[in-house]
Amino acid sequence: MNTTVSSTATQVVDNLRSAAKDAAKVLRRDAHHTKDVAERYIGSNPWRSAAIIGTVGLVVGALLTRR
Repeated sequence: MNTTVSSTATQVVDNLRSAAKDAAKVLRRDAHHTKDVAERYIGSNPWRSAAIIGTVGLVVGALLTRR
């Protein structure tokens, strides 16, 4: 009985570890793709990108200084 529980627990842990590794691979791939897309957009639209970044900075600054 105790061996069965231990074996089942080991299988669950192994399955979770495998699922976590698979999820990490997917996240790395998606992050790399997103970075490439962002770099292409910023390279194609530098002024628009600067305006968006500036606007976001102003909004975040305004929200942080509000009390």
